[in-house]
Amino acid sequence: MYPLRMIVGSSRHGKVLPQEDRVTGGATEREDRRVRLMAVAHLTASAAEIRAAVGTTVMQRTVTNRLFQGKLRVRSLVACILLTPNH
Repeated sequence: MYPLRMIVGSSRHGKVLPQEDRVTGGATEREDRRVRLMAVAHLTASAAEIRAAVGTTVMQRTVTNRLFQGKLRVRSLVACILLTPNH
């Protein structure tokens, strides 16, 4: 697929930067590592639970991005309908 790009500048005539050249938000390597370790240790934890367990202020989108970069999926709650004997 096409690489992600971001337009930088005050008008529509800004320059385009590749994703790897962007300024990162605020999550440190330590927070990123904690997100990945939490995801591996607790396979059923959702992104919101991982965010709460990290212990610092980490944006929900940061958790999702770090899991994606680490080839881990974001977990979401799944509604499960139990089958009855009539089924």
